[in-house]
Amino acid sequence: MDLFLDCIDEENEKLVEYAVAGLCNLSLDRKNKAQILKADGVKRLVQCLSRSNEEIVVNCITLLMFLVTPESKTEITAAPIVQCMLSFQASSNKRLSNLASVFLQDYCTEELIPT
Repeated sequence: MDLFLDCIDEENEKLVEYAVAGLCNLSLDRKNKAQILKADGVKRLVQCLSRSNEEIVVNCITLLMFLVTPESKTEITAAPIVQCMLSFQASSNKRLSNLASVFLQDYCTEELIPT
């Protein structure tokens, strides 16, 4: 787990891609989810949302959804992340658009989404 968390901040796109995918797989376990959140995982994942590698971005969005808990929801649905999801929702890339739509529908209230 620590290796994956360390690799999120790397320059090497492949390392980041595999790290985020690994964290995605591990995050469904409560203890692992707590460890990711404790290690400032949300802040670190948000930085990955601007990467050009589609797999990294898709896995980051998925991981953010997996990390939502009553305690982390406010951080994960903060305005900068919602804005990012709105941009992805408008994307011509169907994978990003659909995943961002799911994020917005499932985790954001109408008050969080600017009109």
